[in-house]
Amino acid sequence: ESMDKLREAPGDFRAVHIDLRTKLEAQIQAVVRAGAAIPSKREILAQVEEELWESREKPIPTFSRTLNQNLNGGLQAGKVFTIAGKAGGGKTTLALQLLEEIAARNKGRAEEDPLNVCLYIHLEQGRAELLVKSYARLGEIDGGDIERREITSEDPRIRKARTSYAQDIAPYFYTVEGGEGSTLRDVRALAQKVNAQISDPHRLIVCLDPFQRLRTGDRDLDAEEISRVGAVASGLKIMARELKVP
Repeated sequence: ESMDKLREAPGDFRAVHIDLRTKLEAQIQAVVRAGAAIPSKREILAQVEEELWESREKPIPTFSRTLNQNLNGGLQAGKVFTIAGKAGGGKTTLALQLLEEIAARNKGRAEEDPLNVCLYIHLEQGRAELLVKSYARLGEIDGGDIERREITSEDPRIRKARTSYAQDIAPYFYTVEGGEGSTLRDVRALAQKVNAQISDPHRLIVCLDPFQRLRTGDRDLDAEEISRVGAVASGLKIMARELKVP
């Protein structure tokens, strides 16, 4: 219609522009009015309270009584927990122990309780490094002795650690080595994939190590570290709420 007007009066561009803008603004307002109503605080409150009190899902307890007290019972679905500390301070070792102990507790759970399934996405250390940490803890061995090859695979402590890991942890523990450039979208896809391939009732726990190596997928955001890490942290919080996982 506007093009027809331009052809009829090619010199009167301002009038045509004003007419087009007026019609466009009217169309936008019509779309806004036809859209969903903005809920009042009263409606939101009723919905949130219903979700809060009807949920019977309890936090997933860790191996530490003190940690559970500080976390109000343990790892809560929909929340993000960050282990922070200096390089070499044991963050990965603690994260592994948290998840492995949670996975191992499935062995003694009540039949009606859901499985606790762990997804560990490692973006820095390799699979062998992580397994050394696990075997060292389970077998009460100095991990350095394993890396120096001062202990053979037939050592009784290694056999004990291997058996415990294979029977109690491995069935409920998924590890994925994230490549350079892994994004929030990749993490979401992995979590959904694990959820889809487990038919039994279960609760998923996702660990990213280290989370600050993730990318957003936005070239401009990823070019600046502070902006990228902030966006990744916000994205993980949103993902935790939407997928209802810690």
